[in-house]
Amino acid sequence: MPYGYPPPPAGYPQPPIESAEGFHTHDGFFLRVHVGISATGLSSKQAGVKTNYVGGGVSSGVAIGGVIAHNLILYGAFFGTDTGNPDKQIDGASVTGDLGEIGVGAFGPGLAYYFQRCNLYLSATFGLAAFAANDGSGVRVDSSRSGTAFDFTVGKEWWVSHDWGLGIAAELMAASLKDKNTPGLTWSASGLSVLFSATYN
Repeated sequence: MPYGYPPPPAGYPQPPIESAEGFHTHDGFFLRVHVGISATGLSSKQAGVKTNYVGGGVSSGVAIGGVIAHNLILYGAFFGTDTGNPDKQIDGASVTGDLGEIGVGAFGPGLAYYFQRCNLYLSATFGLAAFAANDGSGVRVDSSRSGTAFDFTVGKEWWVSHDWGLGIAAELMAASLKDKNTPGLTWSASGLSVLFSATYN
């Protein structure tokens, strides 16, 4: 070898090995967002007359929390449905609709449990809820006082990165709401939704 030239390197250094800690595991910070389509109903009964509003719309929500035990997550969530141009029924008979939009929203704490082998999850949320109803021009015509809501979701997700999962879910929401403008009038809201979800955990 000519004088003054260093010997060639023995080999290229090996790339660092990426830690597998937390890989496809439910631990630490939790964030889940969802959006989908829903079938929502809002019903009440006053003086023996039953009124129903039913229609399709959009369901959305976000949950933020953290893992408190193996695959068990405690979170706080905002969730709700928005229904446009719902059909109206009086004692089961269809009548001309008088609302352009009904929005039902809620927030509260919840728990989710993941079956890690298949990444299937169950979650239940309890919260405070309210609704608002607008006419066809977007003018508020009715609303509720704070009521109670329950949301149950079952879903399946597929890992797409170290900590992100994408999936589909079915959601059942129910709420009981006292009308703000009519004393003694209580509305029952229910919604069944098919969702797309994205979760970081």
